[in-house]
Amino acid sequence: MKQKLVGILGGMGPFASAEFVNTIYEQNLNLGMEQNKPRVVLCSDPSIPDRTSSIEAGTNDAVTQKLISLWEQMSCMGIEVLIIPCITSHYYVQQYPEAMREMMVNLVTLTLDEVERSDRTYLLFATNGSYRTRLLEHERILIPSVEDQVRIHELLYTMKQYGSRPDLLRQAYDVALSLVEHYGADGWISGCTEFHLLTRYVMREQEAMASRILDPLMLVARAWPQFAF
Repeated sequence: MKQKLVGILGGMGPFASAEFVNTIYEQNLNLGMEQNKPRVVLCSDPSIPDRTSSIEAGTNDAVTQKLISLWEQMSCMGIEVLIIPCITSHYYVQQYPEAMREMMVNLVTLTLDEVERSDRTYLLFATNGSYRTRLLEHERILIPSVEDQVRIHELLYTMKQYGSRPDLLRQAYDVALSLVEHYGADGWISGCTEFHLLTRYVMREQEAMASRILDPLMLVARAWPQFAF
């Protein structure tokens, strides 16, 4: 069966969407020879306006217009499935054209479905924009205090700037673990895709902890045949 061409509308931030492509291939080794590997087009455009700033300022049109324009360009390449690796951008979903929504994998829905299937309690790590718009709400999703939300947001934006710098990932892991323990959660949700960098770090360096992370991009990568065939 021929695979669909999957478009990844990334750049929010660029390090996370680039690492997501690596994750897709690493999690689908069972597809066999090179010609059977996932068919992916990555559009990484960091010039997309900041989502949290746009939400806070009420200037959402600039973000949606840019995302729609990039989707239209990717559609000309023949993509059949769309993944936008930015949780905060899902706030704008209802403003996208119907055709764009129909081909889009909704990371928020995937995450909430996984929480519903699990019996675990998760602490939400997200941007201020995602906290403010309450994109991820469930009785077993814990929301940090406003003070800790600011701390998490600042950490995420440092990761957007510096990517997978080892000392930064160690710091992020220490912060994440201390907050999970402080709130009495079983694990955390990577409610900003920048935390995918941390997921990959944990899988390499702290493997026992990896099962306690609910990462939307990892969910997609592991269920790739569901979306691509």
